[in-house]
Amino acid sequence: MDEEMLKRVSILIDKFFNNNNNNENENKNYYLIETFLKLMTHRIEQSKDNLKMFEKISDDVLENLNFNKITKDDLINYLCIFYCNNFNIHDNQLFIYGEGTYV
Repeated sequence: MDEEMLKRVSILIDKFFNNNNNNENENKNYYLIETFLKLMTHRIEQSKDNLKMFEKISDDVLENLNFNKITKDDLINYLCIFYCNNFNIHDNQLFIYGEGTYV
């Protein structure tokens, strides 16, 4: 799931970076991307195992997608953002039925 989520978010961020502000309909929700990019990564506090896993996932994503302005380091930061800003969604009996990154 982490790889798929990283692909989808990275594609949106890449479009955001490459956007030339010609299409107002495309631009109106980009404030969410700006907010996502401002979230803390806590990268230095991540375990070495997590960072190795993030590096592998980032390599796989870079191998499959061509980005103009997104680097491997950026992808690792996005994964760090997911890791420390994802929260479970519970029902009234505290069973987990979803997960989300909240900005």
